[in-house]
Amino acid sequence: MTPANKNKRFPSEALAACEVAALLKACGKSPTGVRNRAAITLMYRAGLRCAEALSVRRCDVVFDQDGRATVRVLRPKGAGRGKPPRVVGLGARSALALRAQLESRNMGEDSPLCSTRNGTQPSTNYFRALLPRLARRAGIERRVNPHALRHTWAYDAMMRGVPVPVISKALGHSSLSITAVYLDHLAPLDVITAMQELDE
Repeated sequence: MTPANKNKRFPSEALAACEVAALLKACGKSPTGVRNRAAITLMYRAGLRCAEALSVRRCDVVFDQDGRATVRVLRPKGAGRGKPPRVVGLGARSALALRAQLESRNMGEDSPLCSTRNGTQPSTNYFRALLPRLARRAGIERRVNPHALRHTWAYDAMMRGVPVPVISKALGHSSLSITAVYLDHLAPLDVITAMQELDE
């Protein structure tokens, strides 16, 4: 019998902070694990799409004196249709994952930041297959994919009061209406607030 949900796509869920921490820990300490942790950090803490995270080059990352990082996204989704590049930031704690990757690889300025051992850029398919495996290893029962990490960043930013226009810019959306739909899927705040107030 064919399952009713065959070939259907379901929206990604935002992960809890403890789940992301377990996912990062599941990467391990090998050079490949360090690389994977850096890529996951770019998706989770910079809100990048998987392809955008993997296309970041060594020269696109700049660290300041406080250990924070600025990341240029020069190859965003839709770049061929005139979509401009954007700049995102990472706090010092998250930037450590990028520093660890730089220290584990001998790379030139134009090398992919999350490069393989032979200096090439990993494929998005590799990470789409990797994340469910890491999730199982970390004991996470819900679906985990690259977009779930991006959703988690957007959800965290919204819950911390980051203005929607700022979230929209960071995500690289072409309009605020796209971001509004995106955020409403993650947490319909008007519904949540109304229900909470009814119980007070």
